[in-house]
Amino acid sequence: MKKNYTFTFSNFIFSILLLVVLLASNQLFAQQNIGSHPNIDAGFESQNTGNLPSQSSALPNTSATYWAYTTSGNGQIRSISATGGYGGPKYLSVGKVLPTVNSSTTAVSNVVTTTTFSPSTKYIAQFHYKINTGAIDTALSSVFISGDNTTGTRASSSLYGLGTNTSWSKFTRVITTGANQTALGEVGIVARMVGTASTTNTTFSGVIDVDNVVVYPADDQTNPVADITAPNAVTGLSATGNPAVVALTWNAPAGGVDGGGYMVVRYSADPSTEPAPLQNAVYKATSTNTIGTTGTVVYVGTDNFLNDGSGVIGTNYWYRVYAVDKAFNYATAATTGPAASTPKINYYYDGTGGTDQLTNWWSNSNGTGSHPVSFTNAGQVYHITTPADLLSTLSISGIGSGLIIGNPDGVPAFTMDFNSSSLPQIDTLYQSVDGNPMVLNYNNANVPSINQLYDIFTQIHYRASGIPISVGTTKDYDAIYIENGADVTFNGGSSTTTPPKTNYFFVAQGSSATIGTLSTRWLQIKTGGSAVVNGKLATPKLAGLESNNTFGVPSSTGGAIQFDDAGATITFGPASTIEYSSTSTTTTQLITPRADYVNMIISGTGVSKTINSPIGISGNLTLNTTGATGLLLTDGLSGTGALNINGILTLTAGKINTDATNILVLGNNATVVGGTNTSYVNGPVKRNTVGTGNYTLPTGKGGLYRPVTIKPSATTASVYQAEFFNTPYSILTVTSPLTNVDTTYWDVTKLSGANAAVGLTLDGGTAIPNATGADELVVAHFVGSSWTNVSATAINPGTAITGTAISTVQSTFSPFTIGLKPTSVLPATLISFKGTIQNNKANLAWTTTGEQNLIGYNVEESKDGLNFTQIGTVVAKNISGMNFYSFNCNNIINGQYYYRLKMNNADGRNQYSNVIALKNMFNNQVAIISNPVLDKVIRIQFNNVPAGKYEMGLLSVNGQLIQKQNINYTGLSTTNNMNLVSSLSSGVYVIRITGNNLIQETKIIIE
Repeated sequence: MKKNYTFTFSNFIFSILLLVVLLASNQLFAQQNIGSHPNIDAGFESQNTGNLPSQSSALPNTSATYWAYTTSGNGQIRSISATGGYGGPKYLSVGKVLPTVNSSTTAVSNVVTTTTFSPSTKYIAQFHYKINTGAIDTALSSVFISGDNTTGTRASSSLYGLGTNTSWSKFTRVITTGANQTALGEVGIVARMVGTASTTNTTFSGVIDVDNVVVYPADDQTNPVADITAPNAVTGLSATGNPAVVALTWNAPAGGVDGGGYMVVRYSADPSTEPAPLQNAVYKATSTNTIGTTGTVVYVGTDNFLNDGSGVIGTNYWYRVYAVDKAFNYATAATTGPAASTPKINYYYDGTGGTDQLTNWWSNSNGTGSHPVSFTNAGQVYHITTPADLLSTLSISGIGSGLIIGNPDGVPAFTMDFNSSSLPQIDTLYQSVDGNPMVLNYNNANVPSINQLYDIFTQIHYRASGIPISVGTTKDYDAIYIENGADVTFNGGSSTTTPPKTNYFFVAQGSSATIGTLSTRWLQIKTGGSAVVNGKLATPKLAGLESNNTFGVPSSTGGAIQFDDAGATITFGPASTIEYSSTSTTTTQLITPRADYVNMIISGTGVSKTINSPIGISGNLTLNTTGATGLLLTDGLSGTGALNINGILTLTAGKINTDATNILVLGNNATVVGGTNTSYVNGPVKRNTVGTGNYTLPTGKGGLYRPVTIKPSATTASVYQAEFFNTPYSILTVTSPLTNVDTTYWDVTKLSGANAAVGLTLDGGTAIPNATGADELVVAHFVGSSWTNVSATAINPGTAITGTAISTVQSTFSPFTIGLKPTSVLPATLISFKGTIQNNKANLAWTTTGEQNLIGYNVEESKDGLNFTQIGTVVAKNISGMNFYSFNCNNIINGQYYYRLKMNNADGRNQYSNVIALKNMFNNQVAIISNPVLDKVIRIQFNNVPAGKYEMGLLSVNGQLIQKQNINYTGLSTTNNMNLVSSLSSGVYVIRITGNNLIQETKIIIE
């Protein structure tokens, strides 16, 4: 949950909030492994240097230690410095360098989740500080503890007496927590720039440096004081050289550790003249955390042993071990050394049995000698020169252990299967002697790194079905395959290391690849190489999908896939999906202009995605982005930025922004799914048609989704264009019987082809202004100088918020809107309208009263309940009292039918009846098994219908054919399957079975 912190002070305010993260493990990536509240990252050693990220993108995140800021202001400083801290090199600077009024900044870390602060308890808060610039008003500044991450439970103490030191100084304060504490908590510092509480002062500014924030309960709750007593020294320290590691052990001191632990410092020379660690400093086990001239911190934790495998084998080292308590007071050092690790022990796989059996590994390459005692011993190297399956039951976990594939003299190329989830790195992979590729099949998410790669023909196959794999490789391969449903993210590449290179890159259908999340990450295709995508390829890279770099010089300004050749390109398979997933909040993501996209997904939380040249999508487009702008079509160098879609357009989140020349074009077979008040086409959209069904144009504007439906009057190839405007039309004059029009309108145009009826849809949220229950909503067409009623189907009552008003067939097009008119006087009162089906015949009957000047009844039939066709007429009797009518429709085939009556008055007015639904089912029918469809397989069962050839088609709800297959039915009861394309979106569809005088349509749900 994101938390908002608000502090009310006078001018020149800034705040530092240090939220404590408690993790159960003591992994070395965490900065603080010991103390009363471990993993607070008190020394900032796990932070990225430079400006803190925004909390909205980095926090809250209880599994990481990232600091962030939540507010900003003029001249704010909120950054991590890389050198110069007290103890470890990093520290936080926060404050103001420009004088402004009522400006503040807040720096936060993570939330305490695994423990809490005890209620009504006195705590010691200590930290190191120095004034960078300016000064601090210590009376208004404070250090605090909050029991539930809110201001309401804060227990605080002012920073009075902090001083104005410009060198690192220690500060302590006692804080008593409140009576109410929860499972969460935080500790923080609020600091105010110089000035007084009663005077607004815009002259001063200041920056404070902070390091080593530590909080612990006071030992004496009656008279609490800071703990300044160091623990006793450890005893019995020894160091033994083992294969690849130096093994250290020591005895815990008799007392004084008190919630702390131990720190081990390694030296490359006798440390007798080296300094001790700084008292109350918090160190991290990393090569950048040094003490003295040759000392490196190699361990911080609670164990009383260490296998140090980070040094150079055979090199003598000295070690100091310090006991340290919860306040980070360091004991006198225990020293040992010199000690050196011994060479690694080599074992060879004999190629005959399970790799998880010790008896199949030998100390000699010819299969003789001794076996390993254990796979867990340190410094063991396992050589493999023949095909091998590293079984899932194999676990090689010894520190400094590794794998070697092949040998320096070369062996014929072979294949290795990596099925184990616990393997060390591949120390070396040698070149084969036959020029064929070494093939590595990674069958799980544990991908061992390769230290030295000499085989230029190596093929990597990522095959972990359904398991995300994160790859940080920078090697040079012959081929990389993503297959078997694998999901791989390539994180290799940075400002100082080269991204992975390959001659061939392949993503199989059903598999996914993501090319990193930073501008410095990409996949390089070498000269003459190629890339083929049959599955999904995702790129968050701002520069788009691909680029060409002559002379083999890729860069951060190129695409996610970068070719050394000029003109090289990616090939998209028939089921491929390209996902643009940038999350940048400052820069738009460029969509690479191509005409051969099959499916595309627009996702992420970035500012926007930009198309600056024509884009062709033969399959589906899914828009699911919460970016401020959404998808932006702009003028391109090679023409307009048109976006052409021929499949399913799924509008989940975000807008497609178009204009007159940069426009969305929906093809003949395109369908629209979704659409909300936050996801629509913001601007004009074109629609191509070749049928007489209802075609949706997903228009909207200003937070309203108001789609248009077009129903052409003929199958002539036609083009229509529509745009919605969330403002009143410039002229609001109406012609009777209209009394008013809506304050929004559509510009609908026929660019070519057939005349068409226009349907206008309500937004589902608010009623039309000034409409009453006595009104009905109709389609109004602006003709000449006023609005005219052209409605064929109205929406009743006028206060409705959902529904679609449909016009008569229009031959001229201009603006349309929703019009208001009084509800029509009924030409008759319909008492009942019923029907039955017997012997494949629909028998309709209705009863009326009050007929006046009624011409007659049009009987209309529909197969989908939306599109009706007149099938007959019945002359009205116009007799006072009750009138009874009937109508028979012969030759009804299998399936669902809908019927309605259109009552026609002599004065031109008409009214529709209710719609009735009748179902005609043969005794021997075709059944849909398992509806909804959960696994992209539609199963139908024929139950003794006539043998012969049938066609099964999958249609959209608008009648567009999406997929079909032929069935040769031989009789009896059998089941036939239709395997759907994997890219098909979830939604409602229609299955149509035709053949041998059988036509059956059934709606299905695909999940």
